[in-house]
Amino acid sequence: MNTRNVVGKQFRGLLLYLHNGPRDAPRDKQPEVLLAVGVRETSASEMLEDFNRRRRQNPSLGNAVWHTAISFNPADAARLDSAKMLEIAERWVEEMKLNKTQYVIIRHHDREDNQHVHIVANRVGNNGKTVADNWNFLEARRINQLLEKEFNLTPARGSSQPELQHPERIEGPDRARAEIRQAIGRAVHAGVTERGELQKILRAQGIESREFVTKAGVVAGISFEKDGHRFNGSEVARDYGLAGLEKLLVRNRELHQEQVRQEQMREAARLETMAALTQTRDSGLNSPAQFFYRLRTQPYDLISDPQMHQLTHVRHRESQELFALAAVLPGGPEAPPLADQLKIAVELEQRQVTTRQQEEAARSWAQGRAHIETVIAHVQEAPLLSSRAELTERLQLDGITLLPPPALGQVELFRLEVTGQLYREKEVLRQGTVADLLADADARRAARREAAWEQTCEAVAQTLLAPKTPLTSYEDYQQQVETRGCAFRQEPGNVLKIEHLETGERFAVKEVQLGGLTAPALATQVGAVVADQQQGQAQALQQLEQVLAAGNFTNRAEYNEQVRKQGYQEVTGLDGTARLLHVESHRHFPRVDLQPNGRDEDTQVTEVIAAHQAERMRPPIEAMPTPVVQPVVQLPERIQGQIEVFASLALTAAQRANNVQAALVEAGALVTLTNPPAIGAAGSIILTYTHPLHGAQLDEVNAVLVKVQDSKGMTVREHIPGLGHSPAEWPVRSGEYAQATVAFADSAAIQAAAPNGSVTVLLQQTGAVAREVPSASARAVELEVAYHTQRADVKTLTVLLDKWTHEEPAIEVRETDRCRVARGGKSPAPEKGVEYGD
Repeated sequence: MNTRNVVGKQFRGLLLYLHNGPRDAPRDKQPEVLLAVGVRETSASEMLEDFNRRRRQNPSLGNAVWHTAISFNPADAARLDSAKMLEIAERWVEEMKLNKTQYVIIRHHDREDNQHVHIVANRVGNNGKTVADNWNFLEARRINQLLEKEFNLTPARGSSQPELQHPERIEGPDRARAEIRQAIGRAVHAGVTERGELQKILRAQGIESREFVTKAGVVAGISFEKDGHRFNGSEVARDYGLAGLEKLLVRNRELHQEQVRQEQMREAARLETMAALTQTRDSGLNSPAQFFYRLRTQPYDLISDPQMHQLTHVRHRESQELFALAAVLPGGPEAPPLADQLKIAVELEQRQVTTRQQEEAARSWAQGRAHIETVIAHVQEAPLLSSRAELTERLQLDGITLLPPPALGQVELFRLEVTGQLYREKEVLRQGTVADLLADADARRAARREAAWEQTCEAVAQTLLAPKTPLTSYEDYQQQVETRGCAFRQEPGNVLKIEHLETGERFAVKEVQLGGLTAPALATQVGAVVADQQQGQAQALQQLEQVLAAGNFTNRAEYNEQVRKQGYQEVTGLDGTARLLHVESHRHFPRVDLQPNGRDEDTQVTEVIAAHQAERMRPPIEAMPTPVVQPVVQLPERIQGQIEVFASLALTAAQRANNVQAALVEAGALVTLTNPPAIGAAGSIILTYTHPLHGAQLDEVNAVLVKVQDSKGMTVREHIPGLGHSPAEWPVRSGEYAQATVAFADSAAIQAAAPNGSVTVLLQQTGAVAREVPSASARAVELEVAYHTQRADVKTLTVLLDKWTHEEPAIEVRETDRCRVARGGKSPAPEKGVEYGD
């Protein structure tokens, strides 16, 4: 079988030749259209019309005609009919991937000694795209070899022209040329890769070759001579000139490299398959069937003889390479048959399993014995057992059962519940017997109850008398007693007892109460302590109200000193809470329970201190009217917000969120990722940020947030005190927080700033918050002013700050340009330059 592929431009000439023979010598080619796909088969003109109609879908493709001639060896002619030739040609079309376009298969009957078919295909595919023709020479060789094996065809003689199968019919120079052409074709088909190798093969067949070398030493041409007839390479065949021949040799080298690579891949697959079979054989088999089951779970297919029911081949699924069992047999071809190997492997695994079971049983028995010995040793170290039942219960906590007392003459037995194994008394008791463990049980029980009674009495008394754990009720007393290891228990008949939790011993309340049986009932004693505590707390509350009413303090330290003078001191209770200690009685009162004047103590202290500060800042003019105190605007110490980030056309939501986070962190904000998102739809990323209301980074963070607000696919929400605590309730950010520092040189500057009132109150009336900060000068006063550009009366605030900035030389307003612009303030006047001669 031989093929020749030609890619051309025109369908017309080719179709006319296939139907009518050469144009200059027309004859009946006796064509038989075996198959027509996508075109009409009735005439050459209709085929031409159908091929060209498709071709117009891709007008830029010049070489749209694919022509392949398949010629069969005369030795195969007797068994090749039209049906078989069609089957072979269809397989050729399928392998060459021409089945996605128009094509026809035509057989010629004009020469009995030259059986062949022609394939004409359109290189404009059914989808309008070009059908590739890359490496069609190498592909044709591969397909030919594949089909020769598949259909048991005689390989080609090597002629470069598929229809030239009988060179013996010609004589003289034509015969010599044909024999040279066939010899070269056979050598190329055999895979020769170098010109020197080709020349050696040709010389053995009586053909001499000569290379033409230029003066520069470059080979420029090649000729061949046989029987006295010399021909240039291109005269022998178009592809056998120097360039064409070198191209064929290069293709052979590439094909050879590909074959080597395929062989290496096949060998690697074979070794991998052999290793898999060996590893599976040695993986611990319970039966031969398990070998085949485990192998099927790996990327291998098993092929068996259906008659013998024996494994014959293994396919490496990834590479689709098929290996005979002998080629991948564990141990190599000389190893025993697979069935014998599996039998030995199963027997070995069974012996190993038996050995492992015996070792595991011995190890388990030893571990169980060690466990029981350890538990009994702990029991012996703490001999508090009072009965056999108590010993049994104690051992059961560790998964050990002491079996019922044995009959006379038999030994005690212990059972480890996790394994069910039995151990004799002498095997687990290092010293003595079970009877020794239970000796003097009654005496130990009495001693244990006595110790428990003493500890219970101590807990009852300490809880009642401890000044650092003040009692608020009888229920509170019971809870505190339980923290000391005792608990009140109600028994049948409405009998109240106290249980020592560690030992389980119970006592009547009168047995353990303070003062014994003759003392008042414990509930009465607790009631007296609670009443005393309440009286002391009321007294402490009265003293705090007096200190607050006097208001003789300007800071918290002075307030604490005033409280100390009343006989009280702030301490920390056992539970970590702040308490007020009455020094004389040593009683503690929780600070949170003390609400002087029915209000929070810290709030009242802060109000008094603020009033003193406002009084100090008031201008020293006795006739100044008292300002009307306005409610203080609540601004947070730290600003909180969330940013919802969606994906853009260029970046994902996560990438955009990372960029925003990096910018905010660089500006000085603390940023975290909220997961799951607090607000927003699925697919977005939520960032939570926070930063101080004051400080240098405020402007930088505001600048970043403004850019984020201006970006598509991003939403900024900020927390406003009093407008919802959940992030879902936070409003969309509008405006921003700003700050300024106002420095008054002296009291005269303060009076100039607010002639009729307090500077602080004046600022508060605009919605700003002002607080005094340390000043470098003893006479100067500095105020730090914080405000929000949309929740404050910014117009009034701007009038004040601009007036103090530009009209009062003794008042200095320090703020950034960003804050000044945000509130709408006037730009500072540019400095006048000094001109020459001034």
